[in-house]
Amino acid sequence: MLFVIFILFYLLALFFSDKLVATAENIYRIDSIFIPVPCFIYIFRLFVLPPTLNLLREPAFLFNSGILIYFILTLPFFLMIKYFTSYQTVHVANSVNEIGYCIIFLSLIKAYLCKPKATK
Repeated sequence: MLFVIFILFYLLALFFSDKLVATAENIYRIDSIFIPVPCFIYIFRLFVLPPTLNLLREPAFLFNSGILIYFILTLPFFLMIKYFTSYQTVHVANSVNEIGYCIIFLSLIKAYLCKPKATK
């Protein structure tokens, strides 16, 4: 359901834009609405339920936490991107974006290296 709504918002952003392609800023705004919500719900439910899992060995937790941390880091910069006029502020925003990507990829690597669970 969220995927269909995401595609709809993306197409509306393209339709109302004066360019043929959406800018990264517009795509990020749409992404920042839809992607963190399921990640936050997943992590919130993990902490509400009684502890039964070792979270550092759960690939789903590592992946969702990496995505959530990325959006928490980068959302303020993308919301203020039109106010960045100097080279230093753009450089800081790009640096934070790259740090966010490093966190995502490190969490993906850690999730990939987790041992698979035995299936019945």
